Amino acid sequence: METRFRTFWRRYWALVIDSAILIPFAIALLGIGSQVTSPVALIVLHIAASLFGVAYSVLLHGIYGQTIGKMATRIRVVDLDERAIGIRHAIWRDSPAIILSIATVAFGIRAIVTGHNPFVLADPNALPHFALVFANLIWILAEFITMLTNKRRRAIHDWIAGTLVIRTNPRPNGLASTTAIAAQTCG
Repeated sequence: METRFRTFWRRYWALVIDSAILIPFAIALLGIGSQVTSPVALIVLHIAASLFGVAYSVLLHGIYGQTIGKMATRIRVVDLDERAIGIRHAIWRDSPAIILSIATVAFGIRAIVTGHNPFVLADPNALPHFALVFANLIWILAEFITMLTNKRRRAIHDWIAGTLVIRTNPRPNGLASTTAIAAQTCG
């Protein structure tokens, strides 16, 4: 396998970094949402909370080809010709997550309409249905299995979108590299 496709651990750590960025927002939204009593405000907040992670992924992949985690671990999402992807590829790549997020939105709205608050974790009637949680876990497992069983380390969402994840150039080290970067920037 070519080195540029050896991205499993980098993808893993990118996921950890992106999760570390998104979890504080999720906790803040959970805290705010648990205090909201207006059904309309709850619906708006629930939609925003349910789609925030997917929006983060789609926008950063579509614009930069990388999330912050992928930037930190020096990997990038590209098309099959190893060119930059755009929003369309990013949407296709995240389409399963988008579908699961829309299902979460629908379930949450149903809970809100029936007098429950999906941000109150102590209310079992407001939590996502077990099937939705199970589907998400199965999806993640299938993604990892698929990624580990092909030479280009393509996960299912990469097959759907026609994308690859490749290593980017390593960070420059030392004075010589800094001088070369400065010369390129200035010249």
